[in-house]
Order: sequence, then C-alpha cells, then structure tokens
Amino acid sequence: MPRLSHDQRVTVMTLRGEGYSVEQLRQRFNVSRSTIQRLLCRERETGRVDDRPRSGRPRVSTERDDRCLRRMSLANPRLVARNLRQRWRNEHGVTASTQTVARKLSQMGLHGRVAARKPLLSARHRRTRLQWARERLHWTAADWRQHFFTDETPIHYIQSRQRRYVRRQRGQRLRQDLIRPTVHSGSGKLMVWGGFSADGTRKLATVQGTLNTERYIQLLTDNLLPLDLTARGLTFQQDNAPPHKSRRTLQFFQTEGIQVLHWPPQSPDLNPIENLWGYLKDRLEAIEIHSMVELSDAVYREWAAIPVEVLENLIDSMPRRVHAVITAGGRHTKY
Repeated sequence: MPRLSHDQRVTVMTLRGEGYSVEQLRQRFNVSRSTIQRLLCRERETGRVDDRPRSGRPRVSTERDDRCLRRMSLANPRLVARNLRQRWRNEHGVTASTQTVARKLSQMGLHGRVAARKPLLSARHRRTRLQWARERLHWTAADWRQHFFTDETPIHYIQSRQRRYVRRQRGQRLRQDLIRPTVHSGSGKLMVWGGFSADGTRKLATVQGTLNTERYIQLLTDNLLPLDLTARGLTFQQDNAPPHKSRRTLQFFQTEGIQVLHWPPQSPDLNPIENLWGYLKDRLEAIEIHSMVELSDAVYREWAAIPVEVLENLIDSMPRRVHAVITAGGRHTKY
C-alpha cells in the first residue's frame, strides 16, 4: 500500500469532518483501513497528522533522491551497486554504502541478477526467425512429434555449468570436501552427439576430435541410418553448424533420402534437445565421478534412463516455442 503524503493526510481529515466513513476514505486513497484508523487516532491524541518522531538512524536520502537513483539504474542496467553509489554521490550529493544502494534498488523492484546468456541476434536473424515461426504457427504437437531433434554438447568431467551450494560452519570455506573444483577449458571433456523423438527413440554417440564434415557424415552413417527415419515418417532436425550445412553433408542427406527440417539461425531456444541436455547434466551433477571412463558410463546410463514422458513433453512444447518467437518479434524467448 502507498504511504499518504502530508497533503493527503490533511485532505483525509477534512473529508472525515465532512462525514466520510473510514471505508470511503480507504477506497479514495487506495490504502488499508488500518492506515486511515491510525491517522485518525494520531490526530485525536496529538492534534497533528505528521508521523511521530522516530528513533534510530535518519534516512540517508529523500524520496526524490531515491527516484534519481532508480532513473540512473534504469538508464544503464549494467551498472552495479558500487558504480551507482559513486554516481549518486557525485551527481546528487548522497552518501550511502554499496549495501544501502543495493537494498534500495531491490525495494524498488530492481534486483541484481546474472545476465542471461543468449546468442547474438542481428536484424536479419530476427526476421528469419519470425518468418520461420509464422510459417509453422499452425503446426500442432502431433506435427512436431514427426521430427527427430539432434545436437552436440560438451560434458565436462567436473561440471561447472551451475552454482553449487553447500551448508558449512564458519572457517570451513576452503575445506576440501566443501569446495567446487574447476578445470581449464578443454580438459576432461566428453563431446557427444544425440538425437531423440517423441516415441522414445534416442541415440547418443561420442564425438572423437573436432567435428568436421567427414566425421559428421561418418557419425550419421553409424548412428542415424540404422534408425531408418524415412520409413518411420520422421523428419531430421539439425542446427546450422558448418559441418551440418556443408555441400557434402547436404549431398549425403539427398543420397540417403533423409528429409531435413529447415532451421532458422541462432535458435537454440527452439530446439528442445537443449533442454534435454540440461536435464541430463542435472542428473550427472548428483553422481560422484572419478574418471573419464566413469563419466562416459554415467552419461550413456543416464541418457538411456530418461523417461519417455520427458521426451514427449519437450517436443510437445514446440507450438509454445513457435508462438513465443512470434510474440517476441523474432527476439529471444524464455526457452
């Protein structure tokens, strides 16, 4: 509920003298009944409508100062509380701690959060995504169930994709079993290719070395062709990575009679397998793994154990993803 200004309090007392009820005053000023009742009680006891003197430390800023702080944050959302504190002092003469600035911004609904990581979208990308989604707006979940979604992802020996919380006592921050180890980029990494459809069909394969056109075609020959997607009426989906779109790869699809879904650029949010990778890595987080062999075994075991309902639900989300792209005008979506 908003606070009543001094002028509003005077108006309340004037209207009360004219016969307005507490309920009428509450509705008119959009405050609670208790706010009106406390004001009336204070006026009877002290003859004043102002707040009683308060104990404790006085405010470091006025409401006007707070509004200025809010405008500075909205003008440049990437400024952290430390930077805003400096500007607030230099430009408006308000001396406050970084914690006070952060608290005030949070009270205004401006919370500090980690920026979402999303692919860079140019104007052309947005137009292409929007056109692609509009062309498939009428597709139902049943239509999307006729597709086989694929992608590659790295899985690290020591997962570092999420923050890990532990409960510890004072002085235990660096205890060996309570730290979260990190590794240099590229070390202890298993690269895998995977694909799935709504009927429960899934395939997972390890990618050896850097994925180029030759290795990609061999991977598809060994893992995709045995699934016989064409005979089962399934369309193959892949993103626009260079090995996926090379001339030799496209010729391979044509020779093998594999129908490939046209895919818009920079659109991992449209591919449900991205969420499936997240589901898989979440399961791996709960497993103690001590070697690359154990990692590989765990990846294949957990992949095979993913319930069919998870696969179905992910593909059934495609109509919502398409609609979200249209609503966003081709920009990023929550997926």
